[in-house]
Amino acid sequence: MEYLALSVAHEFVHLLLRKNAWSSKRDIKKLINQNKDYLSSQLKNNFEYSVEQTLAILLQLAYEEKAEISKFSKKRARELMKSMDVWEIGEKLLRVWPSCSKSRYKNIIGWVGHILS
Repeated sequence: MEYLALSVAHEFVHLLLRKNAWSSKRDIKKLINQNKDYLSSQLKNNFEYSVEQTLAILLQLAYEEKAEISKFSKKRARELMKSMDVWEIGEKLLRVWPSCSKSRYKNIIGWVGHILS
């Protein structure tokens, strides 16, 4: 049952990002255009997918902690990101992830734009 809840939480992040058209936000669109030639090393994920997958992982792990399923673990985040071939992008966001909840940005999309630009 926990696995199902975590899978739903992960996929829900993808749906929320897409519903909010996160990749069409001005700062994010600029970042995507600047990285239009980016492809991850193994799976050849593009930049937009790599960022979205990284956010889904981070928010899933945050949900796990909030639901008292497991403590947030940078090691686990790193393992998940490496297995999904998004570590190159994920490392940048994971390094500063704790600052997200304390940031001056009103939403996570603004925070991502700031960190990756």
